[in-house]
Amino acid sequence: MIEAITAPSTQVTEEDGLFYITMSVGADEVCTACYIYDKAQRVVIIQLDTPVEYRGNGYATALLERIESLEGVGPIRVISTSHAVGFYNKLGYIEVSPYVFQSSN
Repeated sequence: MIEAITAPSTQVTEEDGLFYITMSVGADEVCTACYIYDKAQRVVIIQLDTPVEYRGNGYATALLERIESLEGVGPIRVISTSHAVGFYNKLGYIEVSPYVFQSSN
């Protein structure tokens, strides 16, 4: 028997100017993010998390692309941690200040 592959779905909620987006596959949350708008009306992602067991599957990259498509703005900024610097570099993000990266679009 071939197991059916479930496509990821996303849900966005907003509370007091904070936007939360969750990517799920079936009942499992595979990636989450929280973002705001800065004074220049740029999207600033202040938290992006993929549980360890789901890393390496492209969920964080897909979630960043989904945020860009939903908000229709660019470029977006991401506040990073030291262990995620390589991830943003790999995606082509540019470090605009320590641990703050900006998409190239």
